[in-house]
Amino acid sequence: MQGRVCLVTGGSAGIGMATAARLLAAGATVVITGRNVERGRKAEAQLAGNGLALFVPHDVTSPKSWREVVGTVEERLGGIHCLVNSAGAFAQKRFVDTSLEDWDRLFAVNARGVYLGIQAVLPAMRRTIGDGQTGSIVNVSSDAAIQAFSGQAIYNATKAAVDVLTRGLAREFGELGYNIRVNGVNPYLTQTEMVEGLFDEWLQAGRYMNRDELIAGVAAPVGRIAQPADVAEVIAFLASDAAAFVNGVNLLVDGAASIGAGSTAGSGSGGGDE
Repeated sequence: MQGRVCLVTGGSAGIGMATAARLLAAGATVVITGRNVERGRKAEAQLAGNGLALFVPHDVTSPKSWREVVGTVEERLGGIHCLVNSAGAFAQKRFVDTSLEDWDRLFAVNARGVYLGIQAVLPAMRRTIGDGQTGSIVNVSSDAAIQAFSGQAIYNATKAAVDVLTRGLAREFGELGYNIRVNGVNPYLTQTEMVEGLFDEWLQAGRYMNRDELIAGVAAPVGRIAQPADVAEVIAFLASDAAAFVNGVNLLVDGAASIGAGSTAGSGSGGGDE
């Protein structure tokens, strides 16, 4: 990733921040975005020790915000080689209790945000990559796109939409000769702030007696849930030239949780700050 400029949404927390750190370690220059400016500045300072990191305030649901971010990155860093759509929103609520506002909020961040991001970054990426180079887009989805969980129907739907968009654009961009790969990762429960909040809800609801029982109950067959670094490693691979012939995949990073009956605990990958 030496010399590459990577834009990571939701990069101030969770999987997004772990991905930014991994890309910096590989030699990339990384721009992280998020709505929480205070947290973003702290993440920028923390990441700066690993390489050139820049935080830009950003609302992934806003076309204007996307134009501003892309303009800032091109002006300050010369272009964009890689986009990681990691910003995400999650909700655990029975369908009968949901509202149109719930639907709109989750789709706005998880699906609209990905669509707007790719649309905004694509022209800049095509200007940036030259002969012999490739651009890369990695969308952070969830295993919830593949196996449904009770109380997560809308979240499931948003992530399934992202998976289909990933495959469709991989084929389309290839046929158009853009030299830009589009892939996705589908993590299982990941140890992030968002997932910790979900665990607190389950404990308060009496779903588990204590945290040890909870972790044992939701662990993947490999014996644990994911860490952000587990997912970041896969994202960095997909973003790099090592994955030059990998295109249009939605790669499960779930410790085999989706095989067979699996866990019925629920998902929520914890991509990053909205």
